[in-house]
Amino acid sequence: MIDSIKINYLKKEERVVAALRFVQDEVRYLGMEAGIGGYKPRSPSRVFAQRFGDCKDKSLLLSTMLQQMGIEAYPALVNSSSRSQSKEHLPSPYAFNHCIVQVNLAGSMLWYDPTISKQRGTTHSVFLPDYQQALVLQPSAKNLTKVVSPASNNSGVKVHETFLFNDVGGVVTLQVKTEYRGGEADVQRSRFATTTLKDIQKSYLNFYASLYPDIALARPVEFIDFEYGNKFTVLEEYTIENLWEEQEAAGVLQSSFYPQVLRNYISQPRASKRAMPLALAYPVHVEQEIQLYLPEHWPVNTGIKEV
Repeated sequence: MIDSIKINYLKKEERVVAALRFVQDEVRYLGMEAGIGGYKPRSPSRVFAQRFGDCKDKSLLLSTMLQQMGIEAYPALVNSSSRSQSKEHLPSPYAFNHCIVQVNLAGSMLWYDPTISKQRGTTHSVFLPDYQQALVLQPSAKNLTKVVSPASNNSGVKVHETFLFNDVGGVVTLQVKTEYRGGEADVQRSRFATTTLKDIQKSYLNFYASLYPDIALARPVEFIDFEYGNKFTVLEEYTIENLWEEQEAAGVLQSSFYPQVLRNYISQPRASKRAMPLALAYPVHVEQEIQLYLPEHWPVNTGIKEV
């Protein structure tokens, strides 16, 4: 495999990406934590042959492959649960619970998690969770190293919903375009690779059915994968009957529209009176835009006064 990568890819950047994709996608992430296997990584040749391994197995395999191609790389220990507190702990073998890889590429220190599958992008745009601190396993390392991912702020979701009205009171067409970037794109790419399109369409339909019970799929769900830029776009189209509701006043119809995607990222607390602020996952970048194409011109009072 190393010789094949060296033959097919001449630039070091291309070799890093090729080796990373091989370890991520072709070597299954499977933890065998019994006995010494919970602490000592298996040999790279064994992991390569059996095509599975845990985080330290895969990290050592990736590091070894890159070193054999003349690229400086080392496994690095991190804590995926108490990331910001690792530097405050006393030295202990239990201070870390995960292993990633540090790569020195022309003086740039890059970090990769070989346990995440279906990642795409260039060497400088592969998404990495916010691990914050790492103990790099190299002879000169004596302290924790700050983990900086150049793509940490590139992860996000942008949803564009378009409602097309042929007439007032009739069937409405809903078109949805969702763009996933960075880590969000990795998640969706993996989902579409491991889940049938039928099941994905069903879950998407049920998502909108909570708002519009009489919704139906107008065409199959489509997706476009921009691997180089690590962007994953999903296209949906539905028809909605009985979107309009009649008010008590005769002859007056109304309909409501909600940013349902945004709602999913903000969980409503059970206690209405509390002293603690509302917590959100970090980082989160979500945009949602709703456009209505009405059958005729409607004057709209935005309530904003011009100065």
